[in-house]
Amino acid sequence: MGGLILRISLNSISTPTRNPKEVNFYLEYYVGCTASNDKKNYSFSDADSPGVVYIPPANWSPSKNERLKRMVTTALASFPATQMNFQRGGRAINGRSLAIVANLVIDGEIGVVHDTSISPGTAEYDSGDNVFLFNFETAETRTRKALIIHEAVHAFLDWQSDSEILVSDSEALAYVAQCYYMYHHTAEPAASRLTDVNPTDDEVFRLGWLIAEKLHQRKTPDAIEWAALETAVSRHSKYRRTAARKAGFNGT
Repeated sequence: MGGLILRISLNSISTPTRNPKEVNFYLEYYVGCTASNDKKNYSFSDADSPGVVYIPPANWSPSKNERLKRMVTTALASFPATQMNFQRGGRAINGRSLAIVANLVIDGEIGVVHDTSISPGTAEYDSGDNVFLFNFETAETRTRKALIIHEAVHAFLDWQSDSEILVSDSEALAYVAQCYYMYHHTAEPAASRLTDVNPTDDEVFRLGWLIAEKLHQRKTPDAIEWAALETAVSRHSKYRRTAARKAGFNGT
């Protein structure tokens, strides 16, 4: 298989898994596999692009920066993030969108920083510096993984150089992605949605959750539901002053 390169790298991202869906996800999006011998799992071929498998040495121990990068890529490669698929106003958010962000993190084009100056348990994406800011160093809970996915939506829109999108529209897409991830992991979705103590802010979660529920039911949310969510974002305490402005995405 001359097209496949095995490369030893101290900068690799290693995410142990025995889940076939996750393994196939990595093979498709990171190695570029397209062929399958059994029509169930990917196989290596000369056509793979980039066709690179990173194998760290046995004594390799990730740095803090590599651990943060792994935290992000693990969340973006997890189920059901890989199954996500929705759109609004011609903008599509799906598993491939998140895989693009994961690859940008791996390649160092998007930075990942542990920032204690932001509120505890929160995260941000800085489109000016192309960097994720996290007030936490691990994402063992589904809530934190969902928050990473929320910020990854902004990173993807930035990578697309979506200079015309409004803050309200960008946040609506991100909240739906966040709710979609959490909805899948709740035993009683109707009683277990994401919430906020501020009633006005909580309305964003309520409406995002309803759209996520429809997506899980393989239904298409209508324009009225999206418009209601975008209006709720414009009233949110964090976004009310900026919701009508352009998000300022200019490419990573």
